[in-house]
Amino acid sequence: MSFKELLNEHLQRYPEMECIDQIKLAYQSVYGPYHMHKSDYLNYLIIEDCNESEYVEYLGDKYARFYFDKNTDKELLCKLFELSMIKEDIDTALFLKPTHLSFYSLQIEEGTVLFIKGYPSVSNETYREQYDFISKRLHENGFFRYEVSNFSLPGSESKHNLNYWNDGMYYACGLSASGYLPSLRYQNTRSMNHYLQHKFRYQEEPIDIYDEEFEFLMLNLRKADGFTLDEFSFRFKKDFITSYQKEIEDCSPSLVIKDGRVFIKEEDLYVMDQILLKLLILPEDLRMRQK
Repeated sequence: MSFKELLNEHLQRYPEMECIDQIKLAYQSVYGPYHMHKSDYLNYLIIEDCNESEYVEYLGDKYARFYFDKNTDKELLCKLFELSMIKEDIDTALFLKPTHLSFYSLQIEEGTVLFIKGYPSVSNETYREQYDFISKRLHENGFFRYEVSNFSLPGSESKHNLNYWNDGMYYACGLSASGYLPSLRYQNTRSMNHYLQHKFRYQEEPIDIYDEEFEFLMLNLRKADGFTLDEFSFRFKKDFITSYQKEIEDCSPSLVIKDGRVFIKEEDLYVMDQILLKLLILPEDLRMRQK
């Protein structure tokens, strides 16, 4: 349950709650029953986001004093403590000295348990604030983003996952595994008996060059460095800029073509899906264009 939902639940249950009660609830839901707490996030908030300093006074040594009254923006209150929890999660992960970290936003899809229970989706604005905060925090600790949701120390990128994002081929090994070969996508059987009898294939899906082109763009543009114009030309025997002239204009300025590479601007990655919807041409439409 998010803090906003917790706060709303308490307000419905205790309509006479005063502002100070709400602040105590927020503080204790994050930090527990302590009166003082050191927080690097507060230091970040006050020093680098001064437009909100009217609510917070930095006391030094990572301590801060909050000033709230009945007119305080409740959305800001939620933002302060929810981002603080994200910061605590990142610091816990960094304490373990990893070389690679992945962060994914939770999608509330229709028909899922969270959707049925009424959990709200995060707004684009909130998602961007959280994404930017995570990216900056990891960058300060030596990590760089090489894919929209993946960060690593230099030289520690996931070679396994990069093969997928480069639209590379791979074999299926084991029950229910999926494979991708030239002109064919397939899935292994889920039955152990069939597998032991060497009846491996459960499902096969023929794919053509137009399916590959669609997936090449969709996957490669997840990477920070995108793909090269030469890669596209060599694989699909045509020029990307000429073939996608209108779509490129529709995606401007979020889609960048520079020094022979095509990639999505760093600040627009949080809306990557919307950019891809404008750029990608469905395989059936690619086939029609070719005729």
